[in-house]
Amino acid sequence: MEAKINIDTLELVKEIINALSPLLTKGQGEDKIMGVQELADYLGVNRDTIYKKVGLYEIPFFKIGDLTKFKKSQIDQWIESQTRKPIPSKKP
Repeated sequence: MEAKINIDTLELVKEIINALSPLLTKGQGEDKIMGVQELADYLGVNRDTIYKKVGLYEIPFFKIGDLTKFKKSQIDQWIESQTRKPIPSKKP
């Protein structure tokens, strides 16, 4: 019977960890700082596209000396603001 209690206890602990995990990691990585190449990889575009958007002030960025940097949280917000919702089709 002792082995069953240990297995049940282990399962309970796993459930608790799974439930708490999102709360414990919430906010981590949101303010990660990315460079141009990392952002290009994240968005799946070419570095030139990133530089073009920076030059036109179309994407949130900041400078550290000559380096162009991006906050992941601001990029994610920018992505949301760029998302277009489909227009519902009118069916006859």
